[in-house]
Amino acid sequence: DLRGLNYVMGRDIDVYGDAANLAEIRSRFSYCFAATGDKLRYRPRLKAHEIEDRFAIAGLDFIAFPQPHGPHTLPTLGLRVGDFAYSTDVNELTPEAERLLAGIHTWVVDCLGDYPNFAHAHLDLTLEWIDRVRPERAVLTHMNHSVDYAEWMAKLPAGVEPGYDGLVLEVPWPQAGARAE
Repeated sequence: DLRGLNYVMGRDIDVYGDAANLAEIRSRFSYCFAATGDKLRYRPRLKAHEIEDRFAIAGLDFIAFPQPHGPHTLPTLGLRVGDFAYSTDVNELTPEAERLLAGIHTWVVDCLGDYPNFAHAHLDLTLEWIDRVRPERAVLTHMNHSVDYAEWMAKLPAGVEPGYDGLVLEVPWPQAGARAE
């Protein structure tokens, strides 16, 4: 429920996406985009921003790249800003994504569990991607209930770790106005 955030912020929540995904969100959650005089109290309020493959927020330059997410869903967007990248809801690493991820320091990447899934990467596949992209640090995310943190920590290679609720990442972050390559 986003209403509490609207209330605290005193404004609409900015959401960013490509045309296809924003159209899907507007279709499913049209009430979040309707203009009314409800003073942000009675329903969540979102403000959509359509993005292209390169866009800026708060002075930081982002690169967005499409990621396959299974046969029955729209592609999702992976993001890169400076030497940091985020790829969740993905089941295939395309050559274009691999090229855009080259040289990253930290990659937060989808890894649902130990076994293949039609819409998400699983451990062996994610580790294969990490071996190809070669980030200095990879943090696995979007894990399901079957993942045992201690078990995975014991078997993951150096530089790879499962994420967890409350994890704070300290990564090399570009200064405002820095260009993502």
